[in-house]
Amino acid sequence: MSYNPELSYKMAILSAVTYDQSDPQYCLDQYLPSTKFQLQTVVTKNCDFLDNKCAGYVAVSHSLRVLVVAFRGTESICQLINELVATILTPPQDVLNGKVQAYFKTAFEDLWQCMEPIVKALLSKNPSYQVWVTGHSLGAALASLASAWLAYYNIAPRQNIILYTFGSPRVGDYKYALQHDQIVNNSWRVVIDNDIVPHLPPLFWLPLIKYGPYHHGVEVFYSKKTKLSQTS
Repeated sequence: MSYNPELSYKMAILSAVTYDQSDPQYCLDQYLPSTKFQLQTVVTKNCDFLDNKCAGYVAVSHSLRVLVVAFRGTESICQLINELVATILTPPQDVLNGKVQAYFKTAFEDLWQCMEPIVKALLSKNPSYQVWVTGHSLGAALASLASAWLAYYNIAPRQNIILYTFGSPRVGDYKYALQHDQIVNNSWRVVIDNDIVPHLPPLFWLPLIKYGPYHHGVEVFYSKKTKLSQTS
């Protein structure tokens, strides 16, 4: 499948909805009225020792025959600093056949234990529905893990899993990225011009590329002049 700007726009809104802590259903109704998405659960957890929050939601549109799994990004400078410190001080953790940043794995596991039963129940009733997975910044990293989990454990048919992320950091190492590309075929990383987050954690010296952070999927780059290019 190819990159779909219209779908990307919808995914960006679905990602943005995660930041509304008062009435996310209102946002869905207001900005995507024709899709008729209905929230099924909103999950918020402490994701570090400073009680910074991570969040995600599950929604369904029966008119589109789509299930959405979306994650919220970093909310404060304090949380961003804590993520960076954790990345430096904590060794990457095993996920599938590779390794990912420990902060991302811990946050994902805390949220997913509450979200997964809802996802499974909905897919049990609607096995042909597509699963749209999305998130921004930290949420993009969590969306990466969710899409890989859905595919690897056959929770949804792989051809039905669609991942669009926005400003995603490098989630894991080369082995994780390689396997992610093998099992999540429809995977797109939208990057806006000079956003620094997609360059973190920094890429190691090129000859050692297999041992450092590495991006998966296909990058879709938007410059300030809104020109678009695709690179792997």
